[in-house]
Amino acid sequence: MIRLAAVLAFAVVLPALPANARLLDDQHEHDGFFLRFHLGGGSMSARWDGPQDFSYSGPGGTFAFSLGGAFAPNLILFGEITSDAVSNPRFESEIRSDSTRDTVLRVLGFGPGLTYYFMPVNLYLSGSVLLMRATVDEPFQVEESDQGMGLKLAVGKEWWVSRDWGLGVAAFGTFGRIPHAKATIGASNVGIAFTATYN
Repeated sequence: MIRLAAVLAFAVVLPALPANARLLDDQHEHDGFFLRFHLGGGSMSARWDGPQDFSYSGPGGTFAFSLGGAFAPNLILFGEITSDAVSNPRFESEIRSDSTRDTVLRVLGFGPGLTYYFMPVNLYLSGSVLLMRATVDEPFQVEESDQGMGLKLAVGKEWWVSRDWGLGVAAFGTFGRIPHAKATIGASNVGIAFTATYN
């Protein structure tokens, strides 16, 4: 009798498993409203190319906030705000090279971007075109650049922690060419970030 009950139970449960699995898969889709937070760090640098060449560089932090929505399955259009910064970067020029004190280099950017998710692995590629501005905050002065163009690229992997939230990690690179007085600033930040995405 017990064996018969077990056989009947398997006969009822097994056909239902694929349907349940499909139901869970359907809950994890990239559609509708999109929100992503990006927090991490990398190797940051900014080089002034002009009458006097010099650069700032060092380990920097990054934060980004993206907001948008899906306009096709797994394809997201968003607007993004980014902030990269390094405290007390190393200064290098033709005549000296040393660490700065009480100095912060910041590069801010904003603009549109696209993300595509490869499902069901939840791996994504992302790219943004940014308007960027660089600022050097020193003890007795603040130098601010004009507005320039930049690009941010990222590849990441996320794991679902609820029906709509995913947590993950991404490798990213941000690059920009920013005018400043008679010079042009070549800015970059390459590193790793943790991500939290609602979609």
